[in-house]
Parts: sequence; structure tokens; C-alpha cells
Amino acid sequence: MSSLTVTPQGHDFSALHAAMQRYVDGNLLSGVSSAVLVGQDLVDLHCTGWADKEQQSPLQANQLFRIYSGSKLITSCAALLLFDEGRFQLDDPIERYIPQLGQRMVLRPGATAIDDVEPAQGPITIRHLLSHQSGLSYGLLDPGTMMFNAYRERKILSPRRTLAEMIDALAGLPLLFHPG
Repeated sequence: MSSLTVTPQGHDFSALHAAMQRYVDGNLLSGVSSAVLVGQDLVDLHCTGWADKEQQSPLQANQLFRIYSGSKLITSCAALLLFDEGRFQLDDPIERYIPQLGQRMVLRPGATAIDDVEPAQGPITIRHLLSHQSGLSYGLLDPGTMMFNAYRERKILSPRRTLAEMIDALAGLPLLFHPG
């Protein structure tokens, strides 16, 4: 963050900083960061709490966050800008860009084991990803299910995993349903 210069312009953000600290002190959040801009001027930048509470690693201003569902909007907008530039087609198979997600297997209806699978009837496309029809599971919204347990056992959503490691681990699990 050395390239950013904070220019306060006479604003008082102490109430905001105190509120952020209360969330951390009350164990409601592990860490909180905020940035306030006026036009293009950064007038406040504040971090409190932990990037990794278990490791007692403090939250830094340049911390990367996994925003999970919040990333859908950003990713969709970015993808559609690339689509407008002709960089891909909506029906391109995702394996063209992420080979690990090709040749997928799908859980059979009524499966009782994670390896009770059949080949996917077709590839996952960019259109499927953008419209939530890929067959990929969140792995966290259905506690106690096979897929939930498989995600936990393989630590798919571990914040310590890189995106590449998460994709590799995800590639080893079946889809919940056929793409499309």
C-alpha cells in the first residue's frame, strides 16, 4: 500500500474506527478494514483485528479478502466486459480456460457415496457459470450432506489455500447435477 497516500482533509473518523474495534473486541468479526475516498482522494484507511486469528496474524491494509458471494457481481461484470471485447463466447467450455474443470463426473440421483457418479452429459460452459447452472456445489449450505462433508474433509474452502489449490481440490469432486 506504499503507493497510496492518505490525505485526511479535516475529517474525523474516530467513531468509525471505534465501531470497527467494537466488532473485533466483541468477537463478531475477526478483522475489519475500511477505506474512505472523496473523489479520487483516499481520506481514511483503517484496519483492526486479525487476518488470521488462530495464527495471531494482524490484518494489514493490503490484505486480500475472499468475498465469496460478493465476488459474483465483480466477476460477472469483468467477464461481460471481456465478452463485449470478443475475448470468449458464452458457450465456450470452461476447460478451455481451467483445464482441471473438464471431463467432470456427476453424483448419481440418490447416491449414498461420493464416488457414486456418472459422466457429465456435457461440459461446463461460461454461460453455466454465470447463470449458476454449472452443477458445482458451494459445499457449505447443506451441513451433514455428502458434498458438505467432502468439502470439509478436503478443506476446499480453507483460507490458507491458493485459488489454484482450491481449483485442483474442487476438480476431484463430482458435480451435484449435470451442467445446464
